Amino acid sequence: MEPTKRIEELEGIFDQIDPKQKAVVMPLLPEVAYMEAEMQHLRTLPQIRIHPKDATRQEITAAGKRYRELMQTYTNAIKTLLSVLQRNGSDDGDELMQMLQEFKK
Repeated sequence: MEPTKRIEELEGIFDQIDPKQKAVVMPLLPEVAYMEAEMQHLRTLPQIRIHPKDATRQEITAAGKRYRELMQTYTNAIKTLLSVLQRNGSDDGDELMQMLQEFKK
């Protein structure tokens, strides 16, 4: 999916959340869309390099390392977004959200 369309889709999901939470979440959405596009591209590249003379010797390629790192970051971002959705409507996260907004300034 094109990143611009994905950003719009994600914005639609978070459209109805609390404005304080929205101010923290919205900058993360383009990053999530970028990571999705980048991981999709990295999946087309070789992930493992096999030694030409000894097939039992294998090593991860630079694309494989980048994919793994990006996947960890992406997973953390998604967990953050999901936690915001789960907290929507409750006051439990207000203090944390206020700290994050001030950190952003």
